[in-house]
Amino acid sequence: MHVQKDPLPATVHNDLSSIKPRLPDADESRLDLIHKQGSIRVGYIKDHLPYVFRNTSGQLVGYDVGMAHALARDLDVKLEFVPVELENMSQSLNEGYCDIVMSGITVTPKRLQQMSFSQSYMENTLAFIVRDHRRHEFSSAEALTKLDAPRIGIINVPYFIAKVQDVMPQAKLVPLKSPRPFFKKQGEDLDALLYSAEAGSAWSLLYPDYSVAIP
Repeated sequence: MHVQKDPLPATVHNDLSSIKPRLPDADESRLDLIHKQGSIRVGYIKDHLPYVFRNTSGQLVGYDVGMAHALARDLDVKLEFVPVELENMSQSLNEGYCDIVMSGITVTPKRLQQMSFSQSYMENTLAFIVRDHRRHEFSSAEALTKLDAPRIGIINVPYFIAKVQDVMPQAKLVPLKSPRPFFKKQGEDLDALLYSAEAGSAWSLLYPDYSVAIP
């Protein structure tokens, strides 16, 4: 995959060591600061297919990466990508390491208390990512009730963990920082990964032994 529509030259930071935090003065907005500095810093979450990821050439690509290029072009400023973690997005914004985070970020009640969000551009469908031959075990609500203490991988977001516990109290939930460990190794020990169907479909292109099951 490549960034479409005339991508801008962009600086991609791999860590925060080379980044000096910047914050607007009391009488200016973040947008004022972006124009004054001549660049916009976009926070990105690593391994967030299909929104942000690196292609086989090592380039940062994805749906949100393309939108970041379009945003910088519209603002007529340079573009920088800054890595952030899911659990400290608000901290990265408040401390001035980035101006905006663009990585297919899901709106949750806790995050709404910490950050402002744009209007959503997409609605995702919760699904299970499973070994292809086990799709039928997760393809309906009735099938889920028949599972005996399944081990489910889930991205470590308390809101989603609580929701799944309400629906599947018999499940053993294993928090993960990224989907990749599930596909690389933990898929052998876990019965499924709870993730969005849209993002899961992208991962299943890289790991074709897995399929998306929507109950």
